[in-house]
Amino acid sequence: TTREEFIGMYGDCEDMDSADFDFVSKVEPFQRALAECNKEILITGRRMDQAAQRITLDVWEEGKSTLNPMANFSWEDIIAYVDAEGVPVNKGHNFAYRCNAPIEATKRHLPDLPWTKVDLGKPFWQATPEELSGNPPAPVTYVFKSFGDIHTTVPVEPHESERAGRFVRQAKTECGIHTRTTSAGAPHGGALQNLLVKDAAEAKKLVDSCVKTINLNERQACDVFCLVNGAFSPLNGFMEEKAYNSVVKDMRLPEKQLFGLPVTLDVASTEGLKEGDKILLKWDGEDVAVLEASS
Repeated sequence: TTREEFIGMYGDCEDMDSADFDFVSKVEPFQRALAECNKEILITGRRMDQAAQRITLDVWEEGKSTLNPMANFSWEDIIAYVDAEGVPVNKGHNFAYRCNAPIEATKRHLPDLPWTKVDLGKPFWQATPEELSGNPPAPVTYVFKSFGDIHTTVPVEPHESERAGRFVRQAKTECGIHTRTTSAGAPHGGALQNLLVKDAAEAKKLVDSCVKTINLNERQACDVFCLVNGAFSPLNGFMEEKAYNSVVKDMRLPEKQLFGLPVTLDVASTEGLKEGDKILLKWDGEDVAVLEASS
């Protein structure tokens, strides 16, 4: 499908809801391809250091029959292997974008920007700082460390995370292939969030670290039990402001999984609490969970 054909069928990507764009351009074709291939195991190149949704990533995901062989690799591991083994790479890695002043990430997708595009003749990580910045040296140089949709992918400074240039102008950090593609009977979001602390010593340590106690009512306790046991997957805690606003506005989490209602803990007062404080949640006289204040 050409870009013109896509626009004729669905509209311009800039005008589409990002969840709809991801579904028609990635999620649905990906699901269809898996069905046509009758796959048994999916192998990916995902890594834990790439995005918020990948802070914890198993090499083998049993529920998805997915193998992530590079889950524990870093960016440095990747480029070292590429150079050592002569792995072909995207030619877009060869370009440096030199400019006299920083350009906001949210504007780097626009045409006719005040930078000079230079072909380094090799991947940017093989270039010296002098080769990257030129002579005389440019005050700012950008490179493409990762590639995605043209309207949400921008070059970044060489020291920045490769994902800093992905999903620019959007709240999400994933396209949906790994967060919205699930098999029949799989947990919502693809992975069951089991928050139970089974080690008694660890549980006691958490309780002892609490600076405040909240006695839950029955409705609040129900939400806590659903979170702890994974019934609200992919949530791994009460919603923070970004997730709350996304669900209220669009009935979707920031990563665009459907979620009909916000899940929050209403409290009478947060006086005296600061980010990182731990709060003991009790119901019917029993310790049920420890909550960490995040915002």
